[in-house]
Amino acid sequence: MTKRYPIYIDILGRQLICLRQHLSLDYLSNLQIIQQSLEHS
Repeated sequence: MTKRYPIYIDILGRQLICLRQHLSLDYLSNLQIIQQSLEHS
């Protein structure tokens, strides 16, 4: 059992990193959209 846990943690860690990258990309693109809408108004 103890040998399996690091694998699960590794998979979870990778998923979290992927999630964080997607979130930061969405955040950056949202910032650009907000800036553009602010400039137009």
